[in-house]
Amino acid sequence: MIRSWSNQQADSGSVHCFGNGNFLIYAQGPNLSQVEGPPYSMPSFCSLAIGCKPAQAVMSESQREKGANIWTHRISGEVQAQFTDYMLPDKNLFFRDYSVSAPLTLTVHEGPETAKRVYRDFAFGGMRRDCLMIRMPMGTNFFTSIAVEQETWLILTVEGGAVTEEGHLLLENSGRLLLSAGLLPDAVSQMEEALGLKPAQAQGLVRHYWKDFLSGITDLGASLPADEVPEKLRERVSQACESVAVVIKCQQSSSGGEQAGYPYPLAYVRDMAGTMRGMLSLGMQEEARKILEFWYSRFCLFGNVHNAEGMGNFGGRLYFPNDEVEVPAYLIVSAFWYADKTGDWGLLDEIYPMLKWAFEIQLPQLGGGMTSFSGDETYIAGGTLPRVLMYDGSAESTLLFIEGGLRFLDWCRTNKKISAAELERYEKMVVDAKARYKENFCVDGLLYANNPARLNYIKKPAFARGFCEVHDTLQHQLVLGWLMYDEKSGYYCCPECYGKKHPDPVDRKKRHQLSSASLLPAFYESTIFAAGELERIASPYIELFAKNGFVPSNAEGNRSLGYDYGLFLYAMSMLKHSLRVPALAAMLEVLDETGAWVEYYDNKKPFNCRCRPWESAINIDAIRKLTESFQ
Repeated sequence: MIRSWSNQQADSGSVHCFGNGNFLIYAQGPNLSQVEGPPYSMPSFCSLAIGCKPAQAVMSESQREKGANIWTHRISGEVQAQFTDYMLPDKNLFFRDYSVSAPLTLTVHEGPETAKRVYRDFAFGGMRRDCLMIRMPMGTNFFTSIAVEQETWLILTVEGGAVTEEGHLLLENSGRLLLSAGLLPDAVSQMEEALGLKPAQAQGLVRHYWKDFLSGITDLGASLPADEVPEKLRERVSQACESVAVVIKCQQSSSGGEQAGYPYPLAYVRDMAGTMRGMLSLGMQEEARKILEFWYSRFCLFGNVHNAEGMGNFGGRLYFPNDEVEVPAYLIVSAFWYADKTGDWGLLDEIYPMLKWAFEIQLPQLGGGMTSFSGDETYIAGGTLPRVLMYDGSAESTLLFIEGGLRFLDWCRTNKKISAAELERYEKMVVDAKARYKENFCVDGLLYANNPARLNYIKKPAFARGFCEVHDTLQHQLVLGWLMYDEKSGYYCCPECYGKKHPDPVDRKKRHQLSSASLLPAFYESTIFAAGELERIASPYIELFAKNGFVPSNAEGNRSLGYDYGLFLYAMSMLKHSLRVPALAAMLEVLDETGAWVEYYDNKKPFNCRCRPWESAINIDAIRKLTESFQ
């Protein structure tokens, strides 16, 4: 796949990445858009972009080398050039080998809190080079007021070119650009090592690493039957398996947490639960285990696990209202999915304290056999479900509570983890929720994402920490902080909005149909529904797909969550439906030029975060289910 870029037209926005667990770089075509780490939970040091006047046309065609995460950019227009980009797997070193037909400047735009300085004739061991250094101060706030815990440095130098007085990088003839990041002594010593490596040596190290890693990746395209799936689709599946494996591997930190994408420098539980499914479908068992170990390490530190956790940043945590539901349910469901697929049941014994906490923390949230939505739930964050419905019963979080709870309690019984009396009390609660699930969320055989009736069984908390519902609902602004519940208006309000009259345009009694929620019983292979019932639940989306060629998340809208394609394919594969191959084709159609799926699609057009592990992994897992449906 070729990724095209030009400074003369709107860009597709697709992103590729380089990462080794500590040092992480995102790029859009030939431009480096973010340079982060170590560790992964860090703000960006800077961006690097081709510097040229608006009237000067510059184009680029970028492509990843098959079998390695090495990207080649062929530049044309006002200047002819070629860049070859790669990162060492075991050192925080990034290289760009280049050749240019005329001098070309890469402009360096440092982050707002950083300090940039040019050093002349700086000593790297026995070698001296001009270089640019960017310092990230300790205590720098980023994302949601998370603090950088150690002063960290980025060093940039050019061989064959120059560092300008303004702190930009001039490329001339042929040479290479080098980036080294870490604590200052580490960044300097790594740069010394990099300067001693010849380009062929450095590229050889990178190719050897990726060849070894990718040799263990499952090629799902090879498992699709030639008489059922056209060759072109099978080839695209094979390509997607490799590209998605690279996307996932690059964004998994050395701590085990998986970055949710370039705007989100934290490890989100929900995202990692889906990413783990894709990892296991691709044969990435070691990486999947590291996710569970990451969650358990955070649990051991804090006694809980929040919505999103820092990677290498111990104090970095993101919590929202209702972190007591959905998030802990994903921990349990993921643990048992992992053990089922790998046979590594011993890990569950190790992380049992976290699993018990994750089960018990959900119990007080039950109301009428239902748990609520997580405060950072994707439907709410993506605007497909109003934020003010957060305390309604959630079909998704309740399903996860039931399926995870049944597995957990059965395992506890077999392994004598809890007393008989405790087991009996817990089972009554889970079995009751399961018995009431269809009554709570199904109408005429269709599954609805929410049920306002939960509010009849619970009292909303007086305080919550999240986004002000007034700003979000009425002004489409995200104001994060402590909120107070205003019983008169029915909103969770920031101090500015509290106590004032506000319009209420949301129908709070409405039941919403969301494909993402309706198709989850199939994705989690739930025992609640029979095959015929699953097909009835999927029927509105089958009709929409037949009409539009895609499935919107909200049946009344045009926005799809990036993994809606995978959920639909998974359901069609479970049912062995005639639409399963067309569903595969539609999913592959929106795979971008870098070989990844994105956060949202509006009428099949990519929106918001690209290069996403979660959506890409779930869609890959759906292909695994498709291959099984032909067996």
